[in-house]
Amino acid sequence: MERAPAEGTIRFARIGPGPVSGKQASFFCHATAALLWRLWIVGMLQKLHSVTEVATSGRSTSSVVRHVASLSKGVRQCGPFLLTDKLTTTLQLVSTFSFPYAVAVRDSSLRLPENRGLVNRFTAPGVNTAGYMPRWQ
Repeated sequence: MERAPAEGTIRFARIGPGPVSGKQASFFCHATAALLWRLWIVGMLQKLHSVTEVATSGRSTSSVVRHVASLSKGVRQCGPFLLTDKLTTTLQLVSTFSFPYAVAVRDSSLRLPENRGLVNRFTAPGVNTAGYMPRWQ
């Protein structure tokens, strides 16, 4: 029997994109993608952000925010997940955060990751990444 998530916990597996081949219904963006890119976000992620190409494919809920955008540009894959590329993710956050938080995101996007086995692997969409599971931070 599956336990209910703690109050305020977002269950990524419920909304995760389907197979990486073919047209996708949605993929991660904004602060959700920033976790995989390890960008510096102040505070806890309150909502899961996803991109969809058509406004009729679902609505935002109390825990999921849907954004309408192209699904063919600026897309990367990290394990089984599709997400916006680092530049797009950074620009999305910088354009919505207040100045001090935007500076933190921008600064972290310019830093090279320390390679201690904690770096996620990003590929073009459709690359077989069987067995690899990214780390959320």
